[in-house]
Amino acid sequence: MMRAVALVVVLLFLGGCAVDPAEETPFRPPAQPLSDGGGPPLSDAGPVPCGGTCAAGYRCDVTLQRCVDFDECDAGRVGCGPAGLCVNTAGSWRCECDLDAFPDRRGACVRPSWHRLPDGPSPRRFPAMALDRARGKLVLYGGESWGTGGLSTLTDTWEWDGVRWQSFDAGGPGARAAAVMAWDEARSQLVLFGGAGVVGDPGPVDETWTWDGASWTQLSDAGPGKRMLHSMSFDPRRRQVLLFGGDPALPAADTWGWDGTRWSKLAVAPGTILKWQTQMLTDRRNGDVLLYTGAPIGGDGGVGTTLQPSVDDLWRLEGAAWKPVPNSRPGPSTVGVSCAAWSDDGFFALLDTLNHSPQTWVWDGTWHGLELVGPPQRMEAGAATAPDGGIVVCGGSRPFVSPSEPGGALGDCWWFGL
Repeated sequence: MMRAVALVVVLLFLGGCAVDPAEETPFRPPAQPLSDGGGPPLSDAGPVPCGGTCAAGYRCDVTLQRCVDFDECDAGRVGCGPAGLCVNTAGSWRCECDLDAFPDRRGACVRPSWHRLPDGPSPRRFPAMALDRARGKLVLYGGESWGTGGLSTLTDTWEWDGVRWQSFDAGGPGARAAAVMAWDEARSQLVLFGGAGVVGDPGPVDETWTWDGASWTQLSDAGPGKRMLHSMSFDPRRRQVLLFGGDPALPAADTWGWDGTRWSKLAVAPGTILKWQTQMLTDRRNGDVLLYTGAPIGGDGGVGTTLQPSVDDLWRLEGAAWKPVPNSRPGPSTVGVSCAAWSDDGFFALLDTLNHSPQTWVWDGTWHGLELVGPPQRMEAGAATAPDGGIVVCGGSRPFVSPSEPGGALGDCWWFGL
């Protein structure tokens, strides 16, 4: 079975992660489709009389003395790959990918896969991760670890350049777990906010820090208030880093904007979102800000709190309100929380880990469930866009296993993409 594909992806992992964070549309061919004609286009509407010059995608039929469609597929001039089918159209062509394949940046249909990365950061849960797009480095900060002395909060900074990990003794925010980082496109800097401090401290912090590749700088200690497990991403329309929700006690449903100097609360209606560990990301094709909302809350937030199956789990910021994004086919029925990251190859993917063996889900306007060999079950991992445009997932803890038990804390990192 084939499908026309769109160019988008995000990666979600079931189990609280710190992140960077419709109908199908046909694949758009290049602006200038392949053609054996030359000169300026005469028409995009179909065959026209020719004098040796035809519009792109057409050729001159000497016998008919007319411009006729040029079949790029039959001529073998289009590479859709083994997982795709070239379909000729009037004056152009498109690739239709198998349901488990997606177009890479050349337009060929490729099946995504997981690959384990070389060892780097030590085992941890709740690290903050984001891609520094100016320098092409994935940055990881802090998290919680387990040792002979019990649970500890980490202070280390790591970078992944696509080949190797490098650690930095750069000081900065100090002990921090469940903080969130995002790339500020307008000011070309990484912004980190919130998180929990040293184990045993009263709770979350409300500090804002930036990272320039060599050192951390604190910019503010006010704004959204103390919180952790919130979500952040850049809004190209407002030209601000947005922040949603978090966990000061019970999950919040407020939206804030960072303009490089100060935080301001935005007049944005939350819809019906009141869920644990929401994950925000930006669709870099069209500037939409999306929110994957994890699991709803049952109970009173105390001992009786439960996590319920997720419904309307994907939202879009439309003007002054978060509104649910319709799905054209059933997606994952998540119980727990998720972590999301954007892939420049264009998927939105989810690794369902709590109910059964891991299953990767991809969202490109609709859901696609993929059976892939990849990371073992985990929750509380970190995820971010990779330097090459794929996705990297690091650390976490095994579901239903104490982090202090052998193998309970995870230190492996995985790459996902085309």
